[in-house]
Amino acid sequence: MVKKRVTFTIDEDLDKKIHHLQADFISKSSKSWSYSSVLSMIINEGIRALSQKTKNVREENVAKKHTN
Repeated sequence: MVKKRVTFTIDEDLDKKIHHLQADFISKSSKSWSYSSVLSMIINEGIRALSQKTKNVREENVAKKHTN
């Protein structure tokens, strides 16, 4: 996977939550977890969840059209 450097601002609360998750991952595994790797995992999971949700909404809309 090709990585790209991106700069953005983030809410302090979100930053704290990401750091807490990072600390959790580090304490529960022998693997090293960078902030970037945790953030990438969160983004990937969020995109996957939103994609599934979007797919479900589309399927519901198609089903509604067929019942009308």
